[in-house]
Amino acid sequence: MIALPSFSHEKSILNHCIKTRIFISTSRHARDEMRNDSLTLLDINSILTTGVVARVEPDIKSGNDHWTVQGTVDGEICRVVIEALTKDSSRIRVITAWKKEARK
Repeated sequence: MIALPSFSHEKSILNHCIKTRIFISTSRHARDEMRNDSLTLLDINSILTTGVVARVEPDIKSGNDHWTVQGTVDGEICRVVIEALTKDSSRIRVITAWKKEARK
């Protein structure tokens, strides 16, 4: 069995940012995808709060890390991609979001 990476450090930072109630902003692309998949900002907050960091990878253009957080909304698997955070981050920037089943 292949061991999956654990992104507990990233999840700890995300939890800290959510607990301090920092601002969540969304890109135009994220808003379009949220609308296409009927996801609300409350859904995004729920995924970020209860989901797991499933992937950390650099953005092709900027080289900065993006975190993919996976969770569920109404029993459907959803993913939210955010810019990497630090404990001093002033906002959570959502790059994109989607329901996994909606992208077959």
